Amino acid sequence: MITGKVEAQDLKSIIRKISFIFAGIYAIALANYFWSNYGYASVFGMVLVWILILLAFASFMLVFNNSEIGFFIIIISIITVFFIGLSSIYPVYGTDSLAIESYAARLFSMGIDPYIRSNMAPVFSYYHLPYTMITPTQTGGYVNFLSYPGFSVILMMPELIGIQGRYIISFFNVLAFVILYYQYRRSDNTSIHPYVALGITINLNWFFYSIGGVSGIIWIDLIALSFIFKDKNYLSGALYGLSVSYRQTAIIVLPFYIYYLYKSGINVRKFLSGAVLSFIITNIPFIIMSPYQWFISVIGIGMQPILPIGFGISVLSFTYMPFLKSSFFYAVPGLVALFLIYMYIKDFDRLKYAFFAFPVIIFLFYYRDLLNYMMYWPFLMLLAIPEIKEFKNKNDTKAKSTTRKITAAFLVLIIVIAGLVIYNYDTYNPDVKIISVSDPQSISLNGITSMNVTVFYSGSEPTRMFFRIIPDNGMINGNGLLWYTNKYLIHGLNNVTIYPENRDSILPENTSFIMDAYYNNELSTYHSNGLYAMDPYGITNPEFKDFYMYKCMPAGWTLSTNSIGGTAHYIYNNGSLTIKAINTRNNYWAAGQVLTEMSSEYIMNHNIIMNLKIKTNGFTNVTDNGSRISSFYGLEITFDNDRYNIYIGYSNESKFYRLKNTIIILQKNMCVNLTKIIKIAYKDNFKINNAYLEMITGGTVKGVYISTYNNFNIVE
Repeated sequence: MITGKVEAQDLKSIIRKISFIFAGIYAIALANYFWSNYGYASVFGMVLVWILILLAFASFMLVFNNSEIGFFIIIISIITVFFIGLSSIYPVYGTDSLAIESYAARLFSMGIDPYIRSNMAPVFSYYHLPYTMITPTQTGGYVNFLSYPGFSVILMMPELIGIQGRYIISFFNVLAFVILYYQYRRSDNTSIHPYVALGITINLNWFFYSIGGVSGIIWIDLIALSFIFKDKNYLSGALYGLSVSYRQTAIIVLPFYIYYLYKSGINVRKFLSGAVLSFIITNIPFIIMSPYQWFISVIGIGMQPILPIGFGISVLSFTYMPFLKSSFFYAVPGLVALFLIYMYIKDFDRLKYAFFAFPVIIFLFYYRDLLNYMMYWPFLMLLAIPEIKEFKNKNDTKAKSTTRKITAAFLVLIIVIAGLVIYNYDTYNPDVKIISVSDPQSISLNGITSMNVTVFYSGSEPTRMFFRIIPDNGMINGNGLLWYTNKYLIHGLNNVTIYPENRDSILPENTSFIMDAYYNNELSTYHSNGLYAMDPYGITNPEFKDFYMYKCMPAGWTLSTNSIGGTAHYIYNNGSLTIKAINTRNNYWAAGQVLTEMSSEYIMNHNIIMNLKIKTNGFTNVTDNGSRISSFYGLEITFDNDRYNIYIGYSNESKFYRLKNTIIILQKNMCVNLTKIIKIAYKDNFKINNAYLEMITGGTVKGVYISTYNNFNIVE
């Protein structure tokens, strides 16, 4: 017996020592992550790297120490440093839900009801959220209203005193490790706690999601605390009520949890009283403001007309089998839940703690099955491990009978689901069908910015229609590429031109894709092998064509600043681009520039001429026999990642300078024969790959440089 105890102690010691080594390895891996993201120039980033390496060293040294609490301190320190570092890399509002909660808290502090949708309308313009972070609806709009219960608003109130919502979420992420440690310590299982804690960190999205604004960890923590303090009936219920008051998602475990508490001898009535009381207390201010608005917002969250996304079964409904209506994905999760409740009651002794795993399979059938609906449940399973005792079935006959009943119930469930699929298929007769796509156009190099779609519409009343494109090249975001048309569909064949809703929805050329046409409950799916839009000039959008979707620079053009000596500003308005560079230091270059990609091979083989008009407050000046440009107004063409340069400067005289890897051309107008310029570069042995065209204003001497470009025109 003594030998067995010694061996057990030795095993615990070995586990703890290995965990310290793993924690050190983890810290070094995170240090490398920050080093690659921040770079040498960031003192803040390098300090984080050094702190993580010091924590790794401390973890390695603890291998030779039997401290019980040492690992907990190390892992909490590493995680805290990681969150501090991520806060400078990730945006303040990385999700629409965080922005909505924060704005709702702001309104509530001013006595304005956040559940009235018109009050919430400015939320995304207030926080400047890009469209790729906003949830689109089936009617062409975006979800910009509050549909979460009151505690989600109350918990974001610290934002009013400067504590960002992402830090509140990150606090709960760190708290999860405290909860885990507490549970394993009180059950005398601290020896395996290190492995369990490190197991959570396998999925780095656990951290990335929190600092990015995904707040699932908050309601999961509250369920965890409710589970740990289940013997304290009112407290446990109050914690669970807060969980539901933060996110309705927590309700998914309620029937299982209630039965678990009942079978465990817990006073369910007191538990429910605490849950209802905490839910009411955190929602009563909003209910008083507007009972109806609160009710339809909180209760109706599951029935919102939003686009299906994720990696659940619903993928079939917008990719290959459009006959699966949204109602199917509300009915089937309910059936699966009922089946699991039956199974749980029939075999409770063996499945006592399994209800923390059930949501994984339930959400598989949900309309929008995202990673945050699945990735937090294992944490609750880890909390249950210390309480699980080995089940020994003394009645094999009873066990076999139970297994047969469960198998029969499962087969019935499969038959019912198959029947629902067939029913959806037979009853789904969409009024819209995509016939073909054609005539792709491009104002963005290697990107399609408009196309014609032929749609057959059998409905009698004119209707709007929106389009989603899912390219076969991985996903930038789960929503796909969102496109629109300004025309209404009428009965019969319709030819409509569609455009991307924002610059992130431009379709790559020669990429196969799936296109959905949708509006309300209508859905039609079309498969394409890809489109190619002939680029007539070899330059991305040289004429600065603009759609309403581009709020700043037109498609294909980006901004760049060399502001070592000062600052730069840009204004683009109605086809006129103004660049201003303000230099405050001598001999330091300050410049503003916009640039776009070019195809050197195409331009060399065609006679491409670019005509611009430019108005400046000066001229391009070249000194030292062409070795130095002190002020510049005009175009620059760069090759081979800026290793070779040709400057075409606007000047009051015409001159030509040829240097080793640089050519400077001064001329009295901005009529530029691009083909001739690139042929000069090729003749001078310039590597003409990776070519960019840039419009620049700047200089090396103190002063203000202003150029206004307009009348963009290009001909072949």
